[in-house]
Amino acid sequence: MTELFKFLVTAPEAVILLLYVVVPGYVVVKVYDLLAPGERRSVGEAIIDILAWSFMLMLLWFWPFVAMYEYGDSLGTWLHYLILFVLTILAVFATPLLAAYLLYRVRHRGFIKGAAKGSSTPASPTSWDWFFSENADNYYVRFHLKTGGKVGGYYGENSFATSFPHKQEVYIEEEWHLDEDGNFSEPIEGTKGAFVNREDCSLVQFLEVREAAGNRDGDQNHNGHEDQDGHEPIVEEPYIKPRVRGDGYQSEKPNSPTRRPPGREHN
Repeated sequence: MTELFKFLVTAPEAVILLLYVVVPGYVVVKVYDLLAPGERRSVGEAIIDILAWSFMLMLLWFWPFVAMYEYGDSLGTWLHYLILFVLTILAVFATPLLAAYLLYRVRHRGFIKGAAKGSSTPASPTSWDWFFSENADNYYVRFHLKTGGKVGGYYGENSFATSFPHKQEVYIEEEWHLDEDGNFSEPIEGTKGAFVNREDCSLVQFLEVREAAGNRDGDQNHNGHEDQDGHEPIVEEPYIKPRVRGDGYQSEKPNSPTRRPPGREHN
């Protein structure tokens, strides 16, 4: 390490080479991996990606640097170094950050995403990620365990599913009793949900939430008026959505107070 430091001090060309040839590509690759986690690159692949991105970005700034080299002597010393500093910040850090963000937007939110649906290389790394990223909804979920048992629950606004490259796990905010046929009967009282590991399941079924005709308080009027019996209406407290930290997916659809589980369908 000491020898490397001495080399960089005595050879400023090496620092310049590192700054302009390695750093821009490294910023692009690192930021994109943070925005869209995927399989880890090998050392060889990472080096190729970094160098390729660095050279492509340097092509964008080639002529501005050439102009500085040609006409820099006509500028004052402080102005010359100020412009050089600004160009370096833009070329080495700002442009790579923008390139990584635009690549992510185009790859995962733009027109390439639609085209990727018909290709063999979809934008989402796994079907798990595709489902939860494309279907930010509420569901009743039935887990068929490899041990032969079944677990059921409600995946709603307060539930959470992990994203790649983390293990496929899901937190359901409500755990439900299942009858012999695997149908939802009633929520388990006293629980705060459950964690389920995808590796422990042979099958995971997502069932749509059916909206009930009324609400759980019957025919009570919540418009601020008294009901037919003259009782004051029950005013529900405003719901504050909890913040979930970590990489994954959470439904943006509010939990319905009138929801009910699927009918008594059989497998």
